[in-house]
Amino acid sequence: SALFLEKINFLSNLKIVSAETHGFRFSQIAYRHPQPSLLKSHIKEAMIKLGYHLLCFFIYLYSMILALIND
Repeated sequence: SALFLEKINFLSNLKIVSAETHGFRFSQIAYRHPQPSLLKSHIKEAMIKLGYHLLCFFIYLYSMILALIND
């Protein structure tokens, strides 16, 4: 069960890392004053990514604790 969770986490994180490195570009916000709608979309995207990474962290933490208990 824990090994299955680790495989799923690894594959999902690999997908995120490849998407981030492939689509790397400087944000328009860094170069000019942002429009409110553009800023809201960036904040929404950042919150979604933060939520995803927090979820992955807690799944990793759960699987680590499960592995420690089973040993």
